[in-house]
Amino acid sequence: MSPLDVHPEYDNDSYVEQNLALMHIYFKNLHFIRHQRGEFYSFVDFFSNVGGLIGLCLGVSAISVVEVRDSVASSDKL
Repeated sequence: MSPLDVHPEYDNDSYVEQNLALMHIYFKNLHFIRHQRGEFYSFVDFFSNVGGLIGLCLGVSAISVVEVRDSVASSDKL
């Protein structure tokens, strides 16, 4: 399906001339700002976070082991 099938008025040049919108854009200063992007996540940041997560997981594991040991010890007393 071509655009002329949807809008047959576009085939008429006078319609296009009468309904054409033209815009001129002028800039006061023609300068550009250069933007450079650095690394988002450095090598040191990555290993710092991995180490922190491993420490967190090991800490939670150690606490879980102590809780299991305490619950087993308390159930033996009953």
